[in-house]
Order: sequence, then structure tokens, then C-alpha cells
Amino acid sequence: MNGLKKINDTLGHKAGDEYIRAACDMLCEYFKHSPVYRVGGDEFVVLLQGRDYDSRAEIMKNINVKIEENIGAEKVVMSLGRTYIFNYKGRFTDLENQ
Repeated sequence: MNGLKKINDTLGHKAGDEYIRAACDMLCEYFKHSPVYRVGGDEFVVLLQGRDYDSRAEIMKNINVKIEENIGAEKVVMSLGRTYIFNYKGRFTDLENQ
């Protein structure tokens, strides 16, 4: 998510915590069938599965529209990226624990 440090520095950590929760809520709203993890101060990972994986292009388009709407509106803004793991021989829980 973008701007967390500025929020923490200017509005305090309570406001930063609210921003983190709002970012997580937004991700969970769009990725309803996949686990969402906070992996760093301002970073999240979504492990797409099921319907979310099948609809990933549409979901990414929709969440990008929402982010564009949020710019300048004092709402959550984030940068998105994606990566794929093909032919993974491990277990899903192994990815969750890394």
C-alpha cells in the first residue's frame, strides 16, 4: 500500500493501523476466495485459488479501477503486481509458511 510511512509520521500510528486494516479489507473484498497475508509493514500477498484464480484478470481490472478512484480521495492506494508458480510440487501450506 502506498503512503503508510507518511500517514504514520503525520497522523500517528493509530491512523496507520486503520490504513492497514482498510487496505486488507479492500483486498479481501476483491479476493473473496483466497487467503490474504500481510507480509511486511506495507506489503500484502494474496495466494489466488478457485474462483479468484479463474477470474484474476477481471478482479485485477476492477481493483485497479477502485485504486484510481481512491487517488486524491484520502482512501487506500496501492501498487499491484503478480507472479505465478508453475508445476509447484510442494503443498499449499508450504507456501503459506514461507
